[in-house]
Amino acid sequence: MPKRPQPETFLIPYPPSVNKSTTVCRGRKIKSAHARKWEKITLEELQLQRPRQITPPYRITITLYPDSKRRFDPDNRIKSVLDVMVKSGILEDDNSGCAPDTRVRMGVLVPKAFCLVTIEAIEYQAEPIPKDLINGIPPFGV
Repeated sequence: MPKRPQPETFLIPYPPSVNKSTTVCRGRKIKSAHARKWEKITLEELQLQRPRQITPPYRITITLYPDSKRRFDPDNRIKSVLDVMVKSGILEDDNSGCAPDTRVRMGVLVPKAFCLVTIEAIEYQAEPIPKDLINGIPPFGV
């Protein structure tokens, strides 16, 4: 059995919220100046960390270390992270086939916010329906 490579860990700037990642210009939705600046800085930081491309499927763990006690939705931060990891060439894609196990975690409060991204190549099989639900799957009406 081939040895699996060690997980790769990347330290990147704290990601912008998806709510502040776009703006409207001449009736079109475009990436905001703040999001473009974050992406540029993050791509530069990633290059300094000498990344290698990781073969899917992979488990991605995004740990957010905020600098404020202000509450926010963690899921609003992960899109920017996944998109920049793909743009950098570290990830082939962030779709459900390549990244079937994506997690977001909260770290401790720190003086200067940052994000830690861990990517690990995995063997993956889709989750089966739990045995106690097999006969009781509700007929959801849409």
